[in-house]
Amino acid sequence: MSEGKCAVVTAASSGIGKGIARVLVSSGYRVLIASSSDRIYSAAREIDPSGRDVMPLRADLRKREDVRGGIVAKAAQWSGHVDAWW
Repeated sequence: MSEGKCAVVTAASSGIGKGIARVLVSSGYRVLIASSSDRIYSAAREIDPSGRDVMPLRADLRKREDVRGGIVAKAAQWSGHVDAWW
């Protein structure tokens, strides 16, 4: 059962990352999607038009502060935990 679980998917503005996020949301996960591209916001609307189960975040994985202070902190604030990371 996936209900109540949270996942982080990086490189999720298109392609495989976006597809993984879509499958996770349809399986009951709340998903924080991250990308260095501004397309992350339109990807979030495509994956979950309601905006309830997807949180988009523009972040550069090459920068430690974007990972720790951005992705990790935002996921903890939004859901309290992370069950999976892609």
